[in-house]
Amino acid sequence: MAELSGSLLSFELTALVRFLCGLGKSGDLLVSHGHWIGQLSVESGRLSAAAVEDEQGPAALEFMSAIMRGGDFEFSEGPPSLSPNLDAGADPLGLLERVAAAAPQAWLSLVPAPTDIPGVVPARTPDDSELALGRTAIYVLLDVDGARTVRDLAGRHGLLRALRSLVRLRELGLVSFEPHVGQVHSPLSLGQGEEGRGGEGRSPSGAGWRDRFTRGRPFAIGVELAQAAVFTGVLLLGIRSVVQNFRVEGTSMQPTFQGGQALVVNRAAYLHVERTPLAQILPTTFQGSTQYVFGGPQRGDVVIFRAPPQPDTDYIKRIIGLPGETIQITQGRVFIDGDELVEPYVDYPASYNFPGDGQPTVVPDGNYFVLGDNRPESFDSHQWGFVPVDNLIGRAWLRYWPPNELGTVEPSPPAQASSATASR
Repeated sequence: MAELSGSLLSFELTALVRFLCGLGKSGDLLVSHGHWIGQLSVESGRLSAAAVEDEQGPAALEFMSAIMRGGDFEFSEGPPSLSPNLDAGADPLGLLERVAAAAPQAWLSLVPAPTDIPGVVPARTPDDSELALGRTAIYVLLDVDGARTVRDLAGRHGLLRALRSLVRLRELGLVSFEPHVGQVHSPLSLGQGEEGRGGEGRSPSGAGWRDRFTRGRPFAIGVELAQAAVFTGVLLLGIRSVVQNFRVEGTSMQPTFQGGQALVVNRAAYLHVERTPLAQILPTTFQGSTQYVFGGPQRGDVVIFRAPPQPDTDYIKRIIGLPGETIQITQGRVFIDGDELVEPYVDYPASYNFPGDGQPTVVPDGNYFVLGDNRPESFDSHQWGFVPVDNLIGRAWLRYWPPNELGTVEPSPPAQASSATASR
C-alpha cells in the first residue's frame, strides 16, 4: 500500500491506526480537521510517535483523538519521519483507544484556529463581579498582545493548556479572536485553505469580568513591572554582558522547575576558545577537543540550549552524558560508562530504553547528552540525539520569578552508584 487517503466521518481514528498496525505498516499518517493538522507515525506495526504543532507525545495523541474526529487523513508508507516520542511500554494504541472512548469534552468544539490572533476585549462599564482564573489562564492572558497567534501561545504554554485557557477566556468575554491574514500554511498541511472564523461568541456571565479584568489591567501590568524590576536588579550586579533571562515553559523539568518560572542564565559558563588566539593565552579546561575558560559543562548542570530539532527554540534540560562517555538507558535506569546513576532530582522515572538496539553508545566529541527531569514527559536526547557544543547557551544560574523562590540554582550532580552493567 503506497498511499491511503479518505475521511474519518464513517469510522474512528483508532480503527484506522489499528488497521495500519495490524498490517505491520511503517509510515506517516496525516490527519486534518478544520484548521488543525496532526501527524502519527507507525513503525513495523507499532504506533511510535504523535505531533500536533509543537506538541509531542501523549499530549498530542490525546488532542488528535479528541479533536480530529470526522477529519480527513492521508497515509504515506515508508520510513516514519517523526522520531519516536511514545513509550512502547505504555501501550500508545491502548491510550488512543481509551481517549477515543471517553466522552468528548465540550470545550474542544470551541477551539480557535491555530492562526487566529487573540486580543484583549476593552472595558466598557465597571463591574465588581469576581471570578477565579487558573494560573495557566493568567499566564496565557498576559501573553495576549494582539500579535501572537494561537499557535504562538500554544508553543509557549503547551497545546492543550493554552487552548483550554483561551476557550475559557473567550467564554468569559476577556478575549476575542481575529483571523491572521496571509498566514503561511503549516508544513503538515494537506492543501486545505486557512479560512478565518467569524461569529465569536461571548458568554453573558463573563461580561462583568471582562470589564473588571480589563479595568484591572494595572494589576497585570504591575506583575510584569515587578518581574522587570527584579531582573533589572540582577543586571545591576554588573554582569549585563554575560547573562540573559529565560522563562520555563511546559512540564519537562518538574519537579525542579515549574512552567512560568523565570531564570537568569550564565552565558559565560560554557565559553570555549579552541581555534582562537585566546586558546594560547588563557588557562583552559579540555573536554575532548573543546577548550573551556570556566571549566565547561558538568554532569548535572541545568543547561539552556538551542534545540537541534527546533533551532529557533531554546530548551532547558539537564546534562547527563559528556563527550567520550558511553551512555545506555535500560527501563529508565541511566548508565554512564557502565555505572548506574543515582539521580535525586528525578521524581517521575521513565521506562524507555536507549539506544534502541540495547547497546551503549558513545557521546561524540563536541556533543552532550541531555534529559529532562520529568522523564516520561520530556522531549530530549533519548528521542532526537546529542546537543552540539555550539548550541549551548549557558547554565541556569538564578531563579528570580516568582519572588518567593528567588535564589541561585544549585548544581545537583548525580552519583554513580556502582560499576554494574546495564544488563543486570
